[in-house]
Amino acid sequence: MIDIKTKIHDKYSIEFKVGFSGRRTIRENNFTINSWIFVPNSLDINRSTYTKDQFYKDVKSNIRLITPVFLLRDIAENKAIPYNNLRNSFVNAASSPTRTNIADYEFQLKMFGSIFKSSVRDTTSYICGKSANEIKAVGKDYAKNICNILNRFRDLWSIIDVPTMSSEAKNKFLFTDEYISHVVEFYTVKIIDDIDKSHNAGLEDVRNTLVDMLVKEHQYKIEKEYSCTIIGDNKNNRELVRRHGLLKKYIESALYLKVNTKQDSRAIEQISFSLAAGLAMIVSTLIVMPFQKHLGNYPALIFIILIMAYMLKDRLKDLTRMSFAHKLKDKYFDNRNIISIKDNVIGWEKEGMDFIADEKVPREVLKQRNRSALESDNDLLEEKVILYRKRVFIDNAKLRGNYSYDFTGINDIMRFHINHYTQKMDNPSVTITSIADDRTLQTIDTQKIYTLHFVLQFCYEDQLEYKAFKINATRDGIIDIKAV
Repeated sequence: MIDIKTKIHDKYSIEFKVGFSGRRTIRENNFTINSWIFVPNSLDINRSTYTKDQFYKDVKSNIRLITPVFLLRDIAENKAIPYNNLRNSFVNAASSPTRTNIADYEFQLKMFGSIFKSSVRDTTSYICGKSANEIKAVGKDYAKNICNILNRFRDLWSIIDVPTMSSEAKNKFLFTDEYISHVVEFYTVKIIDDIDKSHNAGLEDVRNTLVDMLVKEHQYKIEKEYSCTIIGDNKNNRELVRRHGLLKKYIESALYLKVNTKQDSRAIEQISFSLAAGLAMIVSTLIVMPFQKHLGNYPALIFIILIMAYMLKDRLKDLTRMSFAHKLKDKYFDNRNIISIKDNVIGWEKEGMDFIADEKVPREVLKQRNRSALESDNDLLEEKVILYRKRVFIDNAKLRGNYSYDFTGINDIMRFHINHYTQKMDNPSVTITSIADDRTLQTIDTQKIYTLHFVLQFCYEDQLEYKAFKINATRDGIIDIKAV
């Protein structure tokens, strides 16, 4: 199964989070994603101005394991798998602090933090937007489960607070404790804000329970000298944001896979170019030979013919090379990324990028693009089309055989930066003058928007699915992203 989520990551980049989950009964899983990017002609993005190297600099991709899913109430229970895995690793590390045991202790801490964060995030998404009765039913349970998890986690400190554990190892616990405390504050504030916006007086008890929990947690942070918000202290809050970013990367590092990138088709490409040069040389030699035989007494003519043959040879070489490249691009890719866990290869990912002609775009993709009649009939609005191809292979047995958790697949998190695309955009705002109701002229400021269209095709086993998005942007950055 392939799942995709999109969001604006920052002012100049969008994020596509693509999840690849294979069936347990299949040993090998192959996934394919083809992305067609339709770029307005006015942005001057084409084969000459926008190279493959520039494209791959604009596309940042991270591959990580899909976080195992546990309900918040399940994590709070005594028999919770994440908690038991964590406690066992604490006992092993404290009794025998070998390199292997310490590594597993750190891994289990990171996994617990990642699972906890995902669970709190999903519970928050479920609560926000629900009716008052539903929020009453689950709001206090949310707070109760959070408090139980925090208390049980912090009770584990007594296991590792022994002379056999180094201060460095103990710090790993403190980092995780600070991180999950931040997670609680971040998502609980979202629930409180949602309650406030509902203006429902019947939710006051739930709100007070959540606020009491946050006040208690804030006091705990102060006692432990963790980073925490101080209203009016910009320097502190700036450092707070930086530290939270570092903690997030530290915790999630357990899920990120090692990727070794290699050029996939360089050897084939060079062979094809050599064949093209050889073929061009053969053709030019065959052209010159008859003239040498019959015009041997006219060296000036032979010289001119040789120059013309040399010019023809270069053109033949370029045309033949382009023909080879066009035929090979469907089978070979630009890059091959080897995906590994603990130096054990579990799969690979290939990617390739090309500009393609409009007539080479499949009919179904053009249907998803859904051009208006004005766009289709206007030659000046002709779009440039980028095809970005990606194939992913995952060995299920190796994926599920490396850890104490049953990982169902991987997430490919791709960030697409539009900085190159904004360089030729006009001013971000323009003025429009119109007649108002009182018959006076009125000037209106409005945005000058450009639209990038993305059509994604997902292939897995016999499944074929399309998703289309449009990104509206100005020279000042992305305005929004909408599913079509």
